Amino acid sequence: TRISHELGDPRHRPTRRHQDREFLLVQTTSIPSTGISTVIFTPHDYQLNFLNHARECFHNSQPGTYNLSVAPTGTGKSVMELLRLEDNPNSILITPRLEIGAGMLVKIGYDLETLKGYSDDKLADLLLNHRISTPIRARNMLAKGEFPYRPNELIIDEAHHAVAETYTQLDAFLPEAIRTCLTATPYRGTPRSTQDFLEKFGWKYAQIISMAACVERGYISIPTTKILPLVDDDE
Repeated sequence: TRISHELGDPRHRPTRRHQDREFLLVQTTSIPSTGISTVIFTPHDYQLNFLNHARECFHNSQPGTYNLSVAPTGTGKSVMELLRLEDNPNSILITPRLEIGAGMLVKIGYDLETLKGYSDDKLADLLLNHRISTPIRARNMLAKGEFPYRPNELIIDEAHHAVAETYTQLDAFLPEAIRTCLTATPYRGTPRSTQDFLEKFGWKYAQIISMAACVERGYISIPTTKILPLVDDDE
């Protein structure tokens, strides 16, 4: 299985020369056994390929490096993140909202209806027990010296938010931690913000699985259009 490094859609990025690179990753056939919990279903091949890629980046990157991986919506990026979280017991998974974190807990065996009855504080505490946090809570705890350990890797969910101020503040508190980032959208709303975003990653990212492959496997479908005739209000 081949994972390619490439820039985002040219319609959404400023012009800049870049040489695309590709490299072959070795597939794994088993779920890692270290860490906090085991995902309760068998990962797909490309999810395990992401795990190999994350391991390789972590061991070969300089401190503070941002590494970006991209996979379309519906491909189970949270499973990939949980696999890497389990793989590195000194990592922290950063997700922008508690509700997303609750969904991750469901993937490792928690009951969703029970979690819905939790207060925000109780849910945030439970997430932290599993090394999952929102960026705001992680920043606040680090600022107060209350974070229970010093992560050497931040696994960043919905990584298109990584240029936001809260994430920049996390950089200041944990400058040496490797950033393992995942998103479905490797661009922002304007050319300037897209440039700022891609510059964090050295203008490259790893495409874990392509849109075409997702369609072929039935994970997503191509949108269809239908043209409706105009209605004459006078009739």
